[in-house]
Amino acid sequence: MTSDIAVVTENLTKFYGDRRGVEGLDLDVRTGEVMGFLGPNGAGKTTTIRLLLDFLRPTRGRATVLGLDPRTDKAALHRQIGYLPGELAFPGRDRPPTCCGSSPTPAAAWPGRRSPISPNASTST
Repeated sequence: MTSDIAVVTENLTKFYGDRRGVEGLDLDVRTGEVMGFLGPNGAGKTTTIRLLLDFLRPTRGRATVLGLDPRTDKAALHRQIGYLPGELAFPGRDRPPTCCGSSPTPAAAWPGRRSPISPNASTST
């Protein structure tokens, strides 16, 4: 990449019918900068990321990511970045054990996993 700008948005807007997802977002993120999205539910954080990856199409405005237009260079862009949504779920699959929450899955349900009681004991038979 020859530019020192990693992400640019100009008037990026997404409406879902008459409901606003994101409106008029102007953003410049330089290469090497760390930037995060903070805000309450419904503030447009996920919508913005999905617009930047061309998982959603904007109502108006434009964006470039790593010098690429997500709409016209989607495959090239996706080869350079990764995205793991927080709501990712695979129907029919067990969930992994929780770390610090309630009702963790027993270690015995995960073959080859080390017992949390003894680091040398394996739960596999």
